[in-house]
Amino acid sequence: RPDIQALSASLTQAEAEMRLAQSARKPDLFAGLGVRREEGEPVVGARFGLTLPLFQRQTGAVAVASARISESKAALEAKRLALETRVRTAHARYMLAVQAVQTPTADAMPLVEQNEQLTRDSYQAGKIGLLELLVIRREGFAARREALDARFEAALPAVDVRGVAGAIR
Repeated sequence: RPDIQALSASLTQAEAEMRLAQSARKPDLFAGLGVRREEGEPVVGARFGLTLPLFQRQTGAVAVASARISESKAALEAKRLALETRVRTAHARYMLAVQAVQTPTADAMPLVEQNEQLTRDSYQAGKIGLLELLVIRREGFAARREALDARFEAALPAVDVRGVAGAIR
């Protein structure tokens, strides 16, 4: 998820600032070679040095970086927990919707098809009239529509789970 990536990048930046502030507290060692001319003669020289940061202990920068690290970690953990809760809630709604779809679809749809087949057979045998045939077919269509509505209602929580999980952008 982009929001988690942004918070992770903020934490990485705060940790880098902490390393930078801590490195400024350590002495620096430097060396150099040089060539120059003195009275027409080339002179080769070497230079070595050590800086001692006695008065620049970077306590303020270290404290600020430490606070930013703590803040970034807390924000990242809070975001992860919130997303985990949202994903679990959306998944629970999805599972309930799937269970609601499976019961009518698995039980009722074969019965509706069997009922329509028996009705057609009865109509062809002349046992029922056209009006009864149409009424029974209308009820079958209503049952199918209810099953499709239930599937649609189950698809919405599935999309919500994918959206919360970050699979949909």
